[in-house]
Amino acid sequence: MSVTKNIDFELPLIPSPDEVQAKTPEEQKKESIERAKKLLEKLPPTNKVPLEVFPIEIQDFILSYHDYYKLPLDYYFASVLTAAGVVIGNSFSVEYLPNWEGVGMMWMILVGTSSQGKSPVMKHCLMPLREIQDDYVKEFESDLKKWKLENVGKKSRDIDEENRPYAYRLITSKATTEKMIELLEKNPRGILMSRPEITGWMKSMNQYSNGDDQENYMEWWDNDTWSDDKKSTGFAYLKNPFLSILSGIQKKIVQKMGSGENAATGFFQRFLFAIPDTEIIPLPVEGCPDSFIYDQYKKVIENLNKLSHINSESRVKIPMDEKASKAYFNYRCLSVEKRNDTDDDVIKSMLGKLETYVLRFAIIIELLKFVTEYKGKSLTSMVYEHGYRVSEDSILKAIKIANYFEANGRNVTDRISSPVMVLSEGQQIWYNALPEFEFFKSKTALDIAISLSQEKGVRGISKRSIKRLLGRKDLFERERSGIYMRKY
Repeated sequence: MSVTKNIDFELPLIPSPDEVQAKTPEEQKKESIERAKKLLEKLPPTNKVPLEVFPIEIQDFILSYHDYYKLPLDYYFASVLTAAGVVIGNSFSVEYLPNWEGVGMMWMILVGTSSQGKSPVMKHCLMPLREIQDDYVKEFESDLKKWKLENVGKKSRDIDEENRPYAYRLITSKATTEKMIELLEKNPRGILMSRPEITGWMKSMNQYSNGDDQENYMEWWDNDTWSDDKKSTGFAYLKNPFLSILSGIQKKIVQKMGSGENAATGFFQRFLFAIPDTEIIPLPVEGCPDSFIYDQYKKVIENLNKLSHINSESRVKIPMDEKASKAYFNYRCLSVEKRNDTDDDVIKSMLGKLETYVLRFAIIIELLKFVTEYKGKSLTSMVYEHGYRVSEDSILKAIKIANYFEANGRNVTDRISSPVMVLSEGQQIWYNALPEFEFFKSKTALDIAISLSQEKGVRGISKRSIKRLLGRKDLFERERSGIYMRKY
């Protein structure tokens, strides 16, 4: 293993490959426990990431990679949670009551400064998913070759298009809403959209449609039946659309994401935020952690993936045991009390969404426990034949995760107490009409004001008012003379 050039850097306690091969699975797990314990002791007392909710194999991966690269623990925690949820997908759900379920779908955003390590962490944690997708592509290429041979010499009307092989997906980087509908149709178990920055996706919304992109995504978040009769290519129907999101955002931009219509519609409150306590960018290191650490994590993800087939449309509903149901009911009661104690509509909405997320966290935690403790067993038969249930322990761990993301959500909400809200109605309309997430010229701002005034009769946006507003540092970031960007 290479030695790092970081000052005060300690290599993680990882065995050599030869030592690993000589040990039994029980011995390897014992070493993982010991290593994780020692790495936990190195964490600062201010750490709030609830790593204890994960099996030791996952803790070992997160702690070892965090200790080696010094990248934020919050990012690893959130990315692994999202990755595990994606491979479970629509195949399994936790059932609280009839027609009240939770699947492992996450809308996750890593918040931080530029170059703080959001992309590298996502890359580390999503590697097993990309390897699974590579296998799907290889299978598709093989099947396509066979299909083409079977249809050689046939007339176009006789070609068996209905059985043309399809390249199943687990991850996509970007897609128009129209394409995303197709991906969700063809991949009923679910799909992950992962991209370095969320702002590109948000800016592209409604770019190729009639303005209902955001509404579509919000409805998909519900994981409920969705249909579209306006679709240009005909009727679209999604039984239980499963779309997880994992992306990053810079801290200075997150306040814009949570302002205006995004907060008013509840779009913003559907996201979970991972926010590290520090903004320190670590020094680079040479090499990488021992392959055993990654292989152990990869095996857990692969075992989750093997629980169901990629194109399966069936779902196994796992009921809660009695204590688990009671624990979730108590959480819901506490959530209602919190909502009644605040006048902040954004906080109220966020707390409501977290009730849904508790069930989603619970199915991930329960299945991670299953694949690490019941190796080689069939979960489906365990549920239907042996009465397997989601345990109280999984619900309590899910509540711990929810509390962590609630604290982060409140942190983000505190950042978006917007001065825009105290502007006059006309000035708010003008401000929200300005370009988002990009710099613009003062002339653009004036042209928009003139257009709104002349075409829609908007008041309070005279040339003098616009110049005064552009000079406000709480509303705009000024790059140079005459070039501005909205802060909200």
